[in-house]
Amino acid sequence: MNKKIKAFISSALIGGMLLGAGNLVFAQNTGDASTDSSKAAVVEQAPFKGGFRHGKKGLGMFFREDILSELTEKGIISSEQAEKVKEYVEQKMEQERQQRQQQRRQQIEEALQKLVESGTITSEKKDKILAYLDEKEAQRQQEIEKVKNMTEEERKAYFEEKKSSLQKQGKYSMMQELVDKGILTEEEAKAVMEAIRPPRPVPDASTSNSEET
Repeated sequence: MNKKIKAFISSALIGGMLLGAGNLVFAQNTGDASTDSSKAAVVEQAPFKGGFRHGKKGLGMFFREDILSELTEKGIISSEQAEKVKEYVEQKMEQERQQRQQQRRQQIEEALQKLVESGTITSEKKDKILAYLDEKEAQRQQEIEKVKNMTEEERKAYFEEKKSSLQKQGKYSMMQELVDKGILTEEEAKAVMEAIRPPRPVPDASTSNSEET
């Protein structure tokens, strides 16, 4: 891999050039319980400003192929080099996604086990919750693959339609769905929601102090 390609990959990974407008993000509201904090939604990705929408800084889900096309047209890299860069970065993106997913799955399983040990839910209900979440994750991956193969125009149109559909549905949390299915009671769902909610990011003390001054 020559210096031009290495330089491009470095700038892409650091500068967020892999994220395009209208990317697919399954965000989880981290507000209080009254705002359905467990609601998983497909939302339109806002313009990239240096961080990932779900709270972790990292790579996007889709590759900005238009950037590679521009570099190829300007003669900075060849078509073959562009394809190699695309394959390399997509592999890295997938590795990071899988790692994040595994970590989150483990956190949820540990949180549910604590609820079992405290007598809040049964072991059987824990297994049903995990099976339900695994099913939702599989559906999410299918949607990601579907959107991956769309053109930028198709993707924008798809997100507009999806956003409209979500607005009509209103606030409907995954935990509420488990209640409706008879898997959890309202109290159990609230306890589970609180337990598996991603932790709020801790504010940087130095940043807070500088803002106050």
